Amino acid sequence: MWPSFDNGIPLYPQLTPAQLELSNWMVRYWGAFARFGAPFVPGQTFWPPYQSGRILSLRQGNGSMAISDAEFGAEHNCSFWDSPPAG
Repeated sequence: MWPSFDNGIPLYPQLTPAQLELSNWMVRYWGAFARFGAPFVPGQTFWPPYQSGRILSLRQGNGSMAISDAEFGAEHNCSFWDSPPAG
């Protein structure tokens, strides 16, 4: 996401074109949020307010979309991470 960060190994040359595009979108969203207080970028998928019960799922290849909290949880196995520790 951060073009200038490389931790000693240049990362950007290792990204696919779709990953580079996603990185550029993420930088624009974060930049808009820092500058205007809202992650609104003309021409990109609308980032809904959190209170809407929907979140923006950033995906490669123009696939970013607003999804429900439940859908996000299922895609990322959040129930596993939310479960109490064993023992």
